Amino acid sequence: MSTGDIVRISETVILSALRRGGCIRTFYRRSAVRKGGVYSVPDGFSLETPEESSDTPLSHTDFEVVRKYLVKVDVWEQTVGNTLFGGETWKMNGYL
Repeated sequence: MSTGDIVRISETVILSALRRGGCIRTFYRRSAVRKGGVYSVPDGFSLETPEESSDTPLSHTDFEVVRKYLVKVDVWEQTVGNTLFGGETWKMNGYL
């Protein structure tokens, strides 16, 4: 396995972390010169758990499996030179 590979995390583990107050953060980096582009898949996903000192990398598939239980709570973007950086924060919706 190369360092770029991400091991799948079970839905149960992700939902457990989210129920304890964790969140999933997405992030992306794009050309700021391009206008009107819609990017559906972020460059990365991480699971932040309050009691853990480090984040857990997630795959796009991991995120999609639990997305139906999430609500987007924050969006940010910042342009630095010709690069647009951005991301979103997702938390468990109140129905679980």
